[in-house]
Amino acid sequence: MPQGRPEKFCRERNYTMETKHYDIIVAGGGFAGSAAAIAAARKGKKVLLVEKYNCLGGAAAYDLINPFMPYWTNSRKGGRRILLSRGLFEEIVGRLDEEGGLREANKLCFNQEILKYVLMRMALESGAELLFQTYVTGVRREGGKLLSLNVSNVSGTEELSADFYIDATGDGNVAFLAGCPYELGRESDGLCQPMTLCFRLGNVRGAKPSDRGSVGGDSRTAKGNPCNAARINKLYREFQEAGKISNPRENVLIFRTVSDDVLHFNTTRIVRLDPTNARCIPSIKRTTARNSCFRRAGIGCSTTAPAFARKRRIFLSTDTSDI
Repeated sequence: MPQGRPEKFCRERNYTMETKHYDIIVAGGGFAGSAAAIAAARKGKKVLLVEKYNCLGGAAAYDLINPFMPYWTNSRKGGRRILLSRGLFEEIVGRLDEEGGLREANKLCFNQEILKYVLMRMALESGAELLFQTYVTGVRREGGKLLSLNVSNVSGTEELSADFYIDATGDGNVAFLAGCPYELGRESDGLCQPMTLCFRLGNVRGAKPSDRGSVGGDSRTAKGNPCNAARINKLYREFQEAGKISNPRENVLIFRTVSDDVLHFNTTRIVRLDPTNARCIPSIKRTTARNSCFRRAGIGCSTTAPAFARKRRIFLSTDTSDI
């Protein structure tokens, strides 16, 4: 026993927990997993949602994947907006709006902290059980039948069983552990979509190019504005040619946020790495991506882009995403 600590604080942890059975276990708490768990629980099923992070929302919550892409079309007669994504997504967007989590003008840019709150409330209201900061580490199967999942978290290891399993993990981890066949990357060489580390700049003067959500490459939406995307992309290409930026992406993607003085950048590109190889990802892709983000933010010096003269870096994504 460590000296100076009361005995009641020195009990050994029980690292083997009891087996629990559910109607449905959902692995992964992104949009797909959250919707699956909420829908099943609302139907009266006993549902467990296992998530490796401490919130729901997936990449939209902790990888700065923002904004929503347009989820409506306009009718030919009268231009009435017709939603293309309804059901639970419509409810999520509605609740975001009620909580002040959507940019009023375009309904595309959202506040990721309010998104976390909305999804959590919807999941708890449905009766689904949530298990955060928990990894699926293995499975037990008999022939072609999946019998249980092994999970690990701060409490130790646990075996979880269900009648049905839904693999909503970003990489199909449960299916992989269960021995299901899979394909990785493109057929010619196995390479996957480039990885991106999003970042945001705050205190940007005149960050009001339009309310279409994206500053994009359409300079007409930002005419006369110091955040003109065409101007920034011109500088970006000049810096590439001068060797000041090594990022292989052809342009800079800039988006609005819910804050008028904050711009969102989705433009770093990390290529030719296997996103399922845990040994290369932490040391290479995150270091490269962060270096690219901080060098990219240096574009906005007062002599070349006045809007960024008083900029300050405010937020980097917690992880890279395959976008």
